[in-house]
Amino acid sequence: MLYSYDTIVLTPSDNIQNVLDTVSEGTVILLDAGTYNVNLVWPNTNHIIISSLYGPEQTILDGSSVPESVIYVGNGQIGVVIEQLTITGGYGSVATFNSNIFGGGYIN
Repeated sequence: MLYSYDTIVLTPSDNIQNVLDTVSEGTVILLDAGTYNVNLVWPNTNHIIISSLYGPEQTILDGSSVPESVIYVGNGQIGVVIEQLTITGGYGSVATFNSNIFGGGYIN
């Protein structure tokens, strides 16, 4: 059971992926206003929260510069929370039994 969360505040000049790769379970990552050009692969760590300090109108995750999803969560993690962000751009597909599912913002 989690009793407390570490909190980290990032700005658009920070590398979100580097932070994700080093945080422990129960970390809250708060993003300052601005546009973050990202393609994030969620680490195999549970209970990580990413949220905006000022809401989705002020904080944008933009995957336009990469031909993949903006956020990929695919290792069965639990407690993943991605909230209060505008997610745009990116492209991705996931093979299913009969076809591919295409999407850009978030693949789980």
